Amino acid sequence: MRENTADTAVVIGSGLSPERWPGSVLAEEDYASIEGMALPAVEGHPGKLLLLDAGKDGFVGGRLLVFAGRTHFYEGADWNGAGGAVAVAAALGCRRIILTQAAGSLKRSLPVGSWMLPSEIVSMPWKGSVEKDSARPAISTSLREKVSSAAAETGIETADGILYWTAGPLYETPAEAEAAVLMGADAATMSPLPELAAAAEKGLEAVCLSYITNFAPNVSMGATGHMEVLEAGRKGAGTLSSLLPRLAEL
Repeated sequence: MRENTADTAVVIGSGLSPERWPGSVLAEEDYASIEGMALPAVEGHPGKLLLLDAGKDGFVGGRLLVFAGRTHFYEGADWNGAGGAVAVAAALGCRRIILTQAAGSLKRSLPVGSWMLPSEIVSMPWKGSVEKDSARPAISTSLREKVSSAAAETGIETADGILYWTAGPLYETPAEAEAAVLMGADAATMSPLPELAAAAEKGLEAVCLSYITNFAPNVSMGATGHMEVLEAGRKGAGTLSSLLPRLAEL
């Protein structure tokens, strides 16, 4: 793919890739053929980069760069590798990136099947390849407001909240989930912190958009499996598909 393909990129989380993409697919490449990208080993992450003309479903919008799936930090990628999608998006001329992910609700008031638009991300101590003067990983307030408006126009209700990141690959224990709550978090994920760090380094605006696929064990008091997350994620894929044309208009 060439530079300046789209202004906006979207990373699609676990099980959230729709069976049919909105608009038309102008170009498609496997991650294996893209320098800086690794094929995801986790089910529910196709590992394809697509350029969509998302404006052909009745919207005036334009092109959208879509990363269908991500390689997680826990899969053995180094810190930069886990943020590889952002580096590729920047190289192709994108100015902003929306990072979607499956997340487990830490509170009964945030139900399965809902969307959360985090205002902040927190984590336990982590070791990343961060230079001395690197910008802190952060969620863009202005882009968050734009995504919130786009979701509302599509009929998608988004909850405010704080996202907790853990390196994985194991799901949180009840005690760990309660610790995340004490940190102020509303939902937990293993996905976007390396990507947010890469966005800060590359100068891209970035936001997270979390689909609640399960309750964390402090709420459910039971174990969560990846297949449960994928099944719930498929229900959110159709909703996300309807939002993509709006995101192309940002």
